Amino acid sequence: MKTIFATAAVLSVIAAPAFAQSSDSTLLTSNVALICTIDAPSDTTVTLGSGSQGIGSVTAQCNSSTGFTSTVASANAGFLADSATTSNPTKYAYTVAIPGSAPQQLTTPYEFDSSTSGQNASLLTAVTYPISISVGAATGPAYAGNYQDRLTFSLTAN
Repeated sequence: MKTIFATAAVLSVIAAPAFAQSSDSTLLTSNVALICTIDAPSDTTVTLGSGSQGIGSVTAQCNSSTGFTSTVASANAGFLADSATTSNPTKYAYTVAIPGSAPQQLTTPYEFDSSTSGQNASLLTAVTYPISISVGAATGPAYAGNYQDRLTFSLTAN
């Protein structure tokens, strides 16, 4: 009887299935943070009636693989207006020149994207664009005053 059990035990070990395997996996992940920044030129004084003049540069960077859209907006709809009073009807229209696009008066915000600025999609490293303006004639008498406008530049990933 002992021989039968011993033989059965040996046969069960030999007959154990050889396909008892196990596997597992590990997912490796990482993240590159989205960087979309724009730096506008410093505040500057412009000369009325002097034609095209540089006002500084805009530096942009955006690592979105789908590119970006930038906007430049004027607080006074593209006019230099008297900063001390709203009763002065005189304003000076001006246009803004951005590389890759025609000069814009900014009566509404002007939107330009990565293809307008000569980029196919994204700016993995920061790129600097010169900005210039041309100031036109006054819309009325040349009253004394400080005429100004605020330009706001923004950049958003597409």
